[in-house]
Amino acid sequence: MTQHADIDHTGLPGISSGTSGGDDLELRTAGDLTVSSTSAGAAIPTLPNLIVAAATGDFLIIGLDCVMSADSESVRLDVASIVAAAAVNYVSNGTGTPATTGIPGWSRSVTTLEHISGVIGYAVQAGDISGGNVELSLRAWLASGTSRVVQASSGAPLHFWVKNLL
Repeated sequence: MTQHADIDHTGLPGISSGTSGGDDLELRTAGDLTVSSTSAGAAIPTLPNLIVAAATGDFLIIGLDCVMSADSESVRLDVASIVAAAAVNYVSNGTGTPATTGIPGWSRSVTTLEHISGVIGYAVQAGDISGGNVELSLRAWLASGTSRVVQASSGAPLHFWVKNLL
């Protein structure tokens, strides 16, 4: 499993360390993330990508658990496979362009502090793979407006993870 600088994986059940494998976890507590782009499929700045060993046809379970700030801006969330630093396919619809609303269960348009939690399945396509791995990037964009905050602190950690079920 790929380790990220802002998490200590020691003691987490079922998670090995030091190698790329069947699962990866990003537990961010190092500071909130601001979403300010209105471009569909925009990367979230400073959030590391997940990397998991995979082959065409493997089935991935991708999860997210976080708190979205209270604001009137509608936000769309999605996950993109990344090859050579470019988004290839989006989990919302399996194509090179994200669905208008991103992953529906992860998108929000409320004015109160809101918890986002859920999983989505994705079948790996040939174009998603580079060097025997799939790299996944959490993406977010606003329907309109200026910004929205995804909380990522010790009091409200962001969990972004993947498990390859094969």
